[in-house]
Amino acid sequence: HKTEEKFTPAPVAATKLLQDTVNEVALAHLAVMPGLNVERGLATLRGKTARYLDLLQKFLDSHVNDMTKLAANLAEGDQAAAQRLAHTLKGVAATLGAEHLAESAQRLEAILREHPGMTIRSDKIHSEMEIINREFTALAAALTPQQ
Repeated sequence: HKTEEKFTPAPVAATKLLQDTVNEVALAHLAVMPGLNVERGLATLRGKTARYLDLLQKFLDSHVNDMTKLAANLAEGDQAAAQRLAHTLKGVAATLGAEHLAESAQRLEAILREHPGMTIRSDKIHSEMEIINREFTALAAALTPQQ
């Protein structure tokens, strides 16, 4: 009585191999981005490369406009919402290994907490917001497949 071997059809195996290669190239590209600790992000997801890349893209898509939202919160005088936004950004960025982003969000959160009446015109707030926007721009560029 024969033991059945696991058999993966050639097209499926080739597609998986190609996707694994694409993921490895993407990881190598991300690994050289200053302020992104790919190892930490992967460790959080137990080394699941495809999941990590997917979550990085979702993070970018969901949070890229956070500084616009934060500016609107401050313009409306909603300091609590601005602090929550900075706090959430800090946590998600840290979990995914986006260390520079997390550090800037942490500084921004501290500024907002320590100076409750501060507005968007504050140099401290504006400076951190610019740093965060530059980090998002760098992450977007790093996630874009190279042609």
